[in-house]
Amino acid sequence: MDIVQKTLIDIAVAVIAAAGGLAVAYLKAVTAQVTAKTKAQKVQDLLWHVEAIAEHVVKDVQQTVVDDLKNKGQFTPEVAAQVKADAIAKVKEIMGEELTGLAKEVFGDLDLLISTLIESHVKDNKPQTQPAPAGA
Repeated sequence: MDIVQKTLIDIAVAVIAAAGGLAVAYLKAVTAQVTAKTKAQKVQDLLWHVEAIAEHVVKDVQQTVVDDLKNKGQFTPEVAAQVKADAIAKVKEIMGEELTGLAKEVFGDLDLLISTLIESHVKDNKPQTQPAPAGA
């Protein structure tokens, strides 16, 4: 084998090795990106499920407990606090152990998250009142 052929073979091997290294690096980068998107999607899906459960619990509690207590004039701040605590417990019960554990792992203070979601949905469910016109 002459020196030109050997040099060409050495260059070809080096190019193939470099291309292989680039391909591996590219695949690692793509895998990391897909994994990050997958984790982000899982977090987004998890939050969606927790929020959906909270929304349905708020509607249920509003219809089965709060409206009746308000009509009877028995809905006090103390009762409201207990109803909210019961709603948080109901959301966690519906979520079950596995989803609750996962949500705690992802979001940390699950009670705070659920409480915030409940308050948001309570506000959304309140009738919108229009401010009185100026000078009225």
